[in-house]
Amino acid sequence: MSHPGAIVQAPDGRYYQMGHDGQWRHHVGAHGPRELPSPYLGSVPAPQGIEASLDPPSMRQWANEGVQFRAMPVNIARVLLPQDERIAVVPRVRSVVDVVNQAANSPIIRPVRIDIPFTAYALVGWATPSDGTALADNLHPLATFLIEVRDSGSNLFTTEPTLARNVLGTAERPGQIGGYGYTFDRGTNLEFTITPLLANLRISVAAWGIDFMGPANFAAGGGR
Repeated sequence: MSHPGAIVQAPDGRYYQMGHDGQWRHHVGAHGPRELPSPYLGSVPAPQGIEASLDPPSMRQWANEGVQFRAMPVNIARVLLPQDERIAVVPRVRSVVDVVNQAANSPIIRPVRIDIPFTAYALVGWATPSDGTALADNLHPLATFLIEVRDSGSNLFTTEPTLARNVLGTAERPGQIGGYGYTFDRGTNLEFTITPLLANLRISVAAWGIDFMGPANFAAGGGR
């Protein structure tokens, strides 16, 4: 029986991976270079007569199969933008509800609901005392809380809670995600687990990214 994360090969030669929602999606890079991932990839039916592999590929396996790799910068995101006049791209700042006066060392989850396809390319945040006073000297605001970042499908951006300064940047110097960014399809959540290390803080966190708006976002009179 297939399980989330399983990779199978379809009769057309492409590889598909099962997501946590039980849907099959085209898998990139399992056996050689394929087309680049896109935020518009829809689900596909499970291929007929294909068995799931419980042994995910390794770097050694890819090397033995002659997979070619290419060096490219990954510190700044190279967001994949659609080359289609029917799809608009809109910059968007998606922020969470501020965490205010949460008890120290008590984690709280703040979700960002993704209502249309969205690719985040940077994460920012800040913390300040909620009573209007200042933090102690030499204490950076992003050193006052821990953060964990994931999506609603349990895909982890951070593998463990870590000091926010390791992940988030500021509006002046955003924390770049790198690669092709962090892409979310509509109906999913970007989730921040925030753990204050001090009491009486106001903590703000946001994702900078691009919204992708297709024809259905603008249709009128019942057309799509």
